[in-house]
Amino acid sequence: MTRHSRLPIAVLVAATLAGTAACERGHRERDSRSARASESSPPADWAVRARDPNPAVRRDVLWAIGGAGDRAITGLALLVAGLDDPDATVREQAAWAIGKLGHPAAQQAVPKLTALLADPEATVRERAAFALGNMGDAAASAEAALVEALDDAATPVRLRAARALANIGTSSPAAVPILLEMTHDERPEVRRAATGSLGKTGAVTPEVLPRLLELAEHDPDHTVRGAALGALGELRGPAAKAAVPLLVAALGGPSVEARISAANALGKIGPPEAASAVPALVAALTAPERDLQRATATALGRFGAAAEPAVPALTKLVKSSDGKVREGAVHALGLIGPGASSAVGVLVEALASDDLTVHWRVATALGRIGSPSIQPLEGVLADGDAQKATLAAFALGKVGPPAARSIQPLVRALDRPELSVRQTAVRAIGLIGGPEARAAVPRLIELLDDPDRATRKFTAIALGDLGAISPEIRPALEEHADDPQGDVRAAVQNALARLAHPQGTAVAEPADDAEGGPRS
Repeated sequence: MTRHSRLPIAVLVAATLAGTAACERGHRERDSRSARASESSPPADWAVRARDPNPAVRRDVLWAIGGAGDRAITGLALLVAGLDDPDATVREQAAWAIGKLGHPAAQQAVPKLTALLADPEATVRERAAFALGNMGDAAASAEAALVEALDDAATPVRLRAARALANIGTSSPAAVPILLEMTHDERPEVRRAATGSLGKTGAVTPEVLPRLLELAEHDPDHTVRGAALGALGELRGPAAKAAVPLLVAALGGPSVEARISAANALGKIGPPEAASAVPALVAALTAPERDLQRATATALGRFGAAAEPAVPALTKLVKSSDGKVREGAVHALGLIGPGASSAVGVLVEALASDDLTVHWRVATALGRIGSPSIQPLEGVLADGDAQKATLAAFALGKVGPPAARSIQPLVRALDRPELSVRQTAVRAIGLIGGPEARAAVPRLIELLDDPDRATRKFTAIALGDLGAISPEIRPALEEHADDPQGDVRAAVQNALARLAHPQGTAVAEPADDAEGGPRS
């Protein structure tokens, strides 16, 4: 590889970040061919074609694997082998396909990809850097080689190496001075890219924070200022605390884009370093721009209980006409937890939302707020329609043991005709547990014979959750160990294993997630 040691290194890296449109067009064209090839090349044929004596055939099958979507992982071994191919076009396509894959298993290719950064062919070096960058911190062992590649003779290689180092989050002392030099380049796109990369390094030298602060406040290009604000959000410790006053000032500035970047940065820093920014973030919630409202709500959610002063403003946004704003506000209130108790009434009303994403987030938020939600949720469980009753039961399960008083209302809900209500009530009883749940055991045992498969499955899981609360549980589960449905049998066996080993977990249970409730 030819090195340009006689030229100023900032000039070399500046050229790197300028990039080449022709290179990108070439990649898009190859991606298109890859998609077409994947349609005509079944996985069973891949291994045969990968051994073909014609390099064009070998290259085409790697295109096919790279464009195979979820199936591509089955061809990973062929891609890794392709990195050693004697033909450069095959090596470059193998590296490109591994980069597109982005699968954790592809980490096995890091040593070979690192070696390819010294390949005689520039296109192979460029694609190796691309693949390593897409692996993120899994490619940390390639950091030194990527820093060296910043001085590569080929502009596309330098470009990919710079991007890869940013994605990996380099802390290399050798990279930081180069990036700092680049922030003085006359081209804003170069300064912007270098600034973003500096943010990924953290304040590894004393010069980084002052330069980022200077760029955020004084750079003539607004995109560079925004990148600097974002980079400040990546800092931690004393450096992050020192950046907070400037971020707060930007939050009240004239540029909406800069205000959003400042809100995002403050959210990333979070407490305790950015605790003093909460009043400014609360004020930003009242801005008319929806994008700023969303970013600020998300940032406040990251502050957790420290964002309690934001509860009134967030509660108002629960009724916003913008679904994304509502979702962000609801999520933030849930993360604030019990300190958001004054929002419970508005959140309970929001259980009637037609927006599926929002109403499950509302139920999750009510569960996280905890005890203040219990009484209103019991009322919804008793009097609400199927949707609201299901969400109320889900929320009570999220509250967990503090909702012990709700066991009897949940047992009554087991007699409702709606499957979703019954299933969610079953799971809630198991999650709440405690001595109060003993009264629910006879009814739960009856549900092991329910005609609905999912109800039987959730009942077995709940009985396993309750453990040795009642001597009736084990015999009832053993009696149903031969259920005709495999997933129900697995749930029963899991429950029995947990009864035998209360401190351990046997088989992974079917999930009921925060966004979708029970699944039948």
